[in-house]
Amino acid sequence: MATPAADMSDNGDVPKTRARVGFEMRTADQNIEDHLQHNSATKGRDEAELLKKLDNHFKDPYTRICRDRGIGRIPEKLILLPLVWFFCTYQLVLFGTDRAQFADFLERNNVAMKHLLLKDWSPDYETMPYPPSTGIYAIYTIDNLLEHINYTVTNVYNIPTTSVGSFFIRRTNGTGGKEKPVTVCLNYFKTGIYNEAEEKIATIDTTRKTDCRDIDKQSPPGYGFQPSIADLMRSTDGKLVRLLSVDIEFKLSSIHLNAETGKAVQCFGIHGTVFFDNRKIDGQITVKLKTNVEEVKCNSDSARNAKTQDIVISALALLFCLLHGLFCLQGWITSAILFKKTRDYYNDLTGKRLSTRACWEIFKLNDLILFFSHCVTIVGSVIKISIDHGLQTNYIISMYDATGILLGIGCLFTWISVLHYLAYDHVFGLLFSVMERSAFVVIKYLTCVSILFGGFVLCAWAVLGPYHIKFASFTSTFQSLLALVNGDEVYVTFTAVDSDKEIICFFNGFFLVAFLALFTLITLNIFIAIFNTAYEHQHDNEYKKEHRSDLLKFLGRMESKTFDTPTCASCVRSSCPSLLGCTSFCDEDRYNRKSYQFNT
Repeated sequence: MATPAADMSDNGDVPKTRARVGFEMRTADQNIEDHLQHNSATKGRDEAELLKKLDNHFKDPYTRICRDRGIGRIPEKLILLPLVWFFCTYQLVLFGTDRAQFADFLERNNVAMKHLLLKDWSPDYETMPYPPSTGIYAIYTIDNLLEHINYTVTNVYNIPTTSVGSFFIRRTNGTGGKEKPVTVCLNYFKTGIYNEAEEKIATIDTTRKTDCRDIDKQSPPGYGFQPSIADLMRSTDGKLVRLLSVDIEFKLSSIHLNAETGKAVQCFGIHGTVFFDNRKIDGQITVKLKTNVEEVKCNSDSARNAKTQDIVISALALLFCLLHGLFCLQGWITSAILFKKTRDYYNDLTGKRLSTRACWEIFKLNDLILFFSHCVTIVGSVIKISIDHGLQTNYIISMYDATGILLGIGCLFTWISVLHYLAYDHVFGLLFSVMERSAFVVIKYLTCVSILFGGFVLCAWAVLGPYHIKFASFTSTFQSLLALVNGDEVYVTFTAVDSDKEIICFFNGFFLVAFLALFTLITLNIFIAIFNTAYEHQHDNEYKKEHRSDLLKFLGRMESKTFDTPTCASCVRSSCPSLLGCTSFCDEDRYNRKSYQFNT
């Protein structure tokens, strides 16, 4: 049985227990509240950090430098870009000058070869192919064919004594062995017999045979071919003309010394071919001369000094492009990481996915363009250094062409990317802004126009090709119609068809009128109207506000690119009076408050 003292003791513990329980409950609530506050603070810091990264990401380079009216850290890419721009441009100018002189040498060299080795060659054949000032350089009799062949072979051996240029007969091959400088090859059908009584082909074997002979000054008449060239060309005694072509290959050396410009001495090996083409067997043998020039090493101090200077410039251009390209790649990777964080945060907060347009607003296209241009320039610089160093001596013409394309494209995109660093004024980026806004509409429109244009090209080529010099081939038809859109030689195109062909002449006039009306009057005007509409939208703030991407609506910003407004200008002047710059997020809401949050 419990005593009263014991009951009092028990009753005295109850308030203590209740107090302890209450204290523990308050402590738990406080911990939960502290945890929530901690999570909220962490979330707020993450959000603020993300906002700061987005804000810095969309700033133009000048505004990044301006911090609290002082000069902040200058981006490495901004330091390297002028060096890249200078050395890429300087390298391209040097290469273009050198290549122009080389191309001029090749052209003059080729013309000299034609005058020296082709019988009855005239300067009239050296004009532009259109409009033709003379007929095709061709042979029509067997005697003329034999005369031309003998003339070419004889003059190859006489070229050191008859030419006013520095040409030498090349009697050694690439390994130092002796060889004859002239080779004549015949290409013909195996057999061909015609039955004159019944006027039909009795026997024909189109198997092609090739017979080649090395020729020197002591070679016998006809050069020892069996059957002879004359036998292969005669169509007597029931024999068909079987000769398809005659190739005369020759090897010469030449030295390029330009005393006017003082450029270094260059030595070249010339592999030439005079081609007598009778493959169509239509009574006309066309004659063509082709030369393949390769550079060989010259033992000249001036050549080595000049090449050393070019190599140094190319090496510097390669180095700065490599460094700047790495920074561009880093910027692209940073953009990808920022995009992933923004996409995840946007998805968690709204339950929606960011649009493709928003993705491209985060990714820096300028970095991608610069990285591509640097890669192209690096490859071109490596090839140029190999040419200057003498590592590439074969196929020098094709190497020059490839190098020119690579260096030209790289320099072009480098110059285009410079506009990114002039973003303080929207006029500098106006062209690309208008093109961006109209891109998808233009692509759809050009697809439709291309289909129509392809139909006109096929029709003109098939119907007018046999009677019209401009439409003789599919390629020339495409080029001629494309030139007509710009009003090129419209009258000549109308009158080039023989008036005796009445139906073709009428069709030619009707076709050209329909083409010009559709593509000159209608298509071009609609094309211009598309860009006019995009230009008007670019200056319409209400339109841009309604057609913002989901990311910009989410952020409450007008646009991701720079935009020249009085508010933005005042924002820049207040932060950095010494430089002109404009932040992409510089609008009234941003300027009037120091802290900002996502619009929800």
